[in-house]
Amino acid sequence: MPKDQKGKFTPIKGKPSGSGKEGLGLRRLTSNNLVSLYFAIYACYVDYVLFE
Repeated sequence: MPKDQKGKFTPIKGKPSGSGKEGLGLRRLTSNNLVSLYFAIYACYVDYVLFE
């Protein structure tokens, strides 16, 4: 990042970084094994957070 005359950092002007696509963060599941894996991880996480 460049500095201005006062020595403060300023961001470069132009197009913002990133793909520009906003999503929900969800993935397509390709197999039943992944579904059961995600549920197992979710169950462990919820149990850990709720009963810790």
